[in-house]
Amino acid sequence: MFKIIGELINTTRKKIRAAVTDKDAPFIQDLVKRQIEAGAHWIDVNAGARHGHEEEDMVWLLDVVQEVSGDTPLCVDSNTPEIHAMAYEKVHFKPLINSISLESDRWDGMAPFLKDKDCDI
Repeated sequence: MFKIIGELINTTRKKIRAAVTDKDAPFIQDLVKRQIEAGAHWIDVNAGARHGHEEEDMVWLLDVVQEVSGDTPLCVDSNTPEIHAMAYEKVHFKPLINSISLESDRWDGMAPFLKDKDCDI
């Protein structure tokens, strides 16, 4: 069976980056609701595009998204193990961890984080 990941909450998208910069929670929450209504099984959350702000943006997004996501779990999307570790502690349900690859420089950083975690990859 296929699973659908709602990929719209990503700061590489200009409107999302602007909404995060302006802390426009209603805009983000509307996108979350529409993705769930369209059948998304996970909501992807990526805050990596504003360099130097990824952690604060991810914290804000996780809070805002989870206010309206109900029992829909999140897909945490980052290249940074520290962001994944922080987000793992904030999510309400078992997350899907995204941006994992077997490239040694990325895998070597993520493998210690993933050990003993209850998450999908």
